Amino acid sequence: MKTLNIIKSIFILSFSFSILTGINAQSDWLMINGNPQRTNYVPGEKILLPPLEKEADISQWAEYLLKKDNIIYLANGGSPNTVTAYDIANQNELWKFEIEGSAGSISYCPAISGNLIFIGGQNGKGLYALDRNTGEQKWFKPFGSQFSKSPILDNKGHIFICNSSNQFLCLNENTGETIWSINAYGYITPTYYNDMIFISTNDELIALNSKTGEKLWKRIHSNGSRGHILIDESGAFICVNNTIACYNPETGNEKWYYQLPDTIYCPSYSGGTACLTDSILCVSLVNQGQTNGRLLAINKFTGAKQWEYISDYPYLQSAVGANGYIYANKNFSNWIGVFNQMTGELVFQDSSQKYWGIIIVDNRLFVLSQTGITVFKSKSSSTYNNDENELLSAISPNPVLGKITIGYKTMNKGKTKIDLFDFKGNNIKCFFDGIDFPGFHKRSFNIANISTGIYVLIIKRNNHIESKKIVVVQ
Repeated sequence: MKTLNIIKSIFILSFSFSILTGINAQSDWLMINGNPQRTNYVPGEKILLPPLEKEADISQWAEYLLKKDNIIYLANGGSPNTVTAYDIANQNELWKFEIEGSAGSISYCPAISGNLIFIGGQNGKGLYALDRNTGEQKWFKPFGSQFSKSPILDNKGHIFICNSSNQFLCLNENTGETIWSINAYGYITPTYYNDMIFISTNDELIALNSKTGEKLWKRIHSNGSRGHILIDESGAFICVNNTIACYNPETGNEKWYYQLPDTIYCPSYSGGTACLTDSILCVSLVNQGQTNGRLLAINKFTGAKQWEYISDYPYLQSAVGANGYIYANKNFSNWIGVFNQMTGELVFQDSSQKYWGIIIVDNRLFVLSQTGITVFKSKSSSTYNNDENELLSAISPNPVLGKITIGYKTMNKGKTKIDLFDFKGNNIKCFFDGIDFPGFHKRSFNIANISTGIYVLIIKRNNHIESKKIVVVQ
């Protein structure tokens, strides 16, 4: 019995480490690199909440924006395309790199790893690795134009990218040496997950072994050369043309399929088409006449429609999620909107100037705008959902063995409901459904009859909904 308990303890620790390191890796690089094929979700953000107020305007223009430490990196079109490093604290340009031979819109999201930044451009000669502190060129690959072919990293020393000769490659990020390559046609920006790399060609979603390039599985999708792929442990999601689908990342088995009307489709925005949060997939759509745009929120576990927002402006871009909210903008128009991710309620908007491109980093909203870069923060006097802020304040242990304890606070009397869902969207157990009075509540529940796996705990408090991933080990 003692041996069995030791084995079980080792299993719990190793399982916990694999889950937690995966989460830490995601929160470290999902938004930092600003790559459109990532989920555009900041799982660790707990401070930024609507309503927002403007904190600063930075007089630096860009098509794409990254932020690392106190430096912002600005990718710009023009003749030539450029990338610039700007020190926010000292308000000075550190360096600027011009991409030889390039011209037009850059349509390229750079990537950062350690002290390197990777950059390419439209009509340029290839991919450059630069020292992100000095702008010094470290290596160069003659890949040709990198228009809409942004790279992605695995945080293990590899960079994945498509060249202008329709080759998809894995490179050593420190030397540029090619590790493996395959032929693949399309405007490909990849997605990485759990030692797998996912690409969308003109008509296929393909999963590859990221270490060898071996094809693991493929699925036919609606014709479109820039399918947006998003991955987490609940599924591999593809948004392309007028179809949205979810597959098992490991096997390629279809989990659900969402067919859009023939007159509605997923546009190919270089800045990203969709956002994947802990609960929903939020996709930007447009009608064929390009007279109105919309945001469609789908339950990521079941494929069921959650809510839809329709605008008389066609180009709703930069869906970004954090702390239970979805942020979006009308591209090159006077509007930013913030939505409750579960209900679709519009809780904040700003229409004071033209905006495009959003990232969330360091508890701030950085938005490219006609004045440069506008920085938003939560209002210091904010009372919106103040009584529910940090509602789900403690879950222990996690991973869970036998019993789970849930701690949360309430400021007012109201109804609370606590449910456990599996990753298929099935309601496994209702832990609590009743009235709470003001104060901190600590409730313990037996889960001895729940199978080992990953689950989502949903706590509803009046109109506020919060979710948390938990791991059950029996």
